[in-house]
Amino acid sequence: MKPLVTAAGSACGGELHQVGAPPVPKTPACQSALTALKSAFAADRAEDQAELSNGTEGTAADQTEDQNEGAAKAKLWADVRAACASSFQAFSLTSGGADDPWHRR
Repeated sequence: MKPLVTAAGSACGGELHQVGAPPVPKTPACQSALTALKSAFAADRAEDQAELSNGTEGTAADQTEDQNEGAAKAKLWADVRAACASSFQAFSLTSGGADDPWHRR
């Protein structure tokens, strides 16, 4: 595989760059927020599978419950943004940074 990637990089005139490890959360609060979010998604996935199995997926009660879960996940996402903003904020050289309208979508 490496010869193929090297040949493609040479043919395209670009330089190959080593991909670094994913960013590591800088604070315990960030790690805790990420863990809570991952746990919520895992629990929701398991619950949705159970609902599919027992035939309650899509009922009115399920839809209400899914909306409540969505609101809880929105709060968890906000917690991650608040706790991890300094850990993962990075802009490319072509980005306008925080003032770039693309980042406000």
